[in-house]
Amino acid sequence: MSLASQFGMIPAPETGPRRSQFFECLPVACYACDRLGTITDYNSRSVELWGRAPQATDRFTGAHKLLDARGDLLAPEATAIAFLLRSGLPQPNRELVIEKPDGKRVTVLSNVAPLLDEGGTLVGALDVLQDITDRRWSEDARRLAERVSASARVAAEVVQLKPALLSMASLLELLGRDATLSVQTRDHAEVVRLELARFDALMKHMAHLSGAA
Repeated sequence: MSLASQFGMIPAPETGPRRSQFFECLPVACYACDRLGTITDYNSRSVELWGRAPQATDRFTGAHKLLDARGDLLAPEATAIAFLLRSGLPQPNRELVIEKPDGKRVTVLSNVAPLLDEGGTLVGALDVLQDITDRRWSEDARRLAERVSASARVAAEVVQLKPALLSMASLLELLGRDATLSVQTRDHAEVVRLELARFDALMKHMAHLSGAA
């Protein structure tokens, strides 16, 4: 295995029509930048993901807006391609969100590799973008289903506390009416009773979630 393939480094494709054909034949979105971050080549799949063709002023990315996996907006200078062009280090498997000009968002997996000339000098960078929006939605739906299921199990267990809760509420109500107790004690009993009433309301919501009576 060559040093180039070990570190994700690939020779720059030829210029001209053959290079354009190389980009267009790839089954994923792909674009290249020169050493200054100017986009030099891209395929139609990139335009589909970006929702537009790159603008003359674009650097490092053709996206209208680019966000990281946490949803924070990324400045062009903070993108993986910009980092690679500064450091020479490949940037594999970075999850990003592209916001198109119409506001629609897609989730992509970005893999950025350096482009080298015949002498091994860094001359640009290549970014391969895979649309993983559907996969991300499926993963989020699965996690949500797991959380709902766990909440339902907890709810079913909490509902079993209802008889004890009713007994405590009745006792506190009696204490609140007991004239032999101090006003302060009766006030404390009323505060606790109100908190139990709130907890009872929460239990009813959880019982509804679990389907328990």
